[in-house]
Amino acid sequence: VIKLPELKFDHCHGSDISKRGYTCSLWLLFHSMTVKQAILHEQNLLPLNVKPSDMFLSIREYIRNFFLCEECVKNFLNKTSNAENQIKSFKANVLYFWRGHNKVNEHLRGEQISNDPAWPKVPFPTKQQCHSCVRQIDENNDALEYDENETYNYLKYYYDLQNIASQKYLSSKTNTAINLQYNHLLLFLSTFLFIF
Repeated sequence: VIKLPELKFDHCHGSDISKRGYTCSLWLLFHSMTVKQAILHEQNLLPLNVKPSDMFLSIREYIRNFFLCEECVKNFLNKTSNAENQIKSFKANVLYFWRGHNKVNEHLRGEQISNDPAWPKVPFPTKQQCHSCVRQIDENNDALEYDENETYNYLKYYYDLQNIASQKYLSSKTNTAINLQYNHLLLFLSTFLFIF
């Protein structure tokens, strides 16, 4: 019997081993991919044939083929069945995925098995995280309405690789190399992963 090492998630560490971890890391990866694609588009660094919905459709195919929770897959595919018609820009892709993640968290909020008391499932970002993003809050201080332009800018900042891979952990040379590899991976995914 081969024993695998215990996984430790830096950004997605839960209050115990069964909380957050893999699914949080997957969300983080997907958000950072859509944000990086939008940033590359703004910098005119994406191939001209890449469509705004390509990344999301690739993510959807990954979920369809590799995510192990059958109910989660069914719900995700159901909720995103019309994504390619709704995603008309790279900014819209980032916001579509962000809205979807907030809806998933809202759906899971009361479930004991997926909730981590140390990381409650609340609408993201909170007013404390991005004051200018949140237009209206409810009695629990949860965001009810967002300024989507401010939220888009915040998401670009929050999910940018430079901010996820903190400078205190990586030298600038290593960070530059990782960023370059990440750009290449993203370009690959943008152009080739959609062929599932």
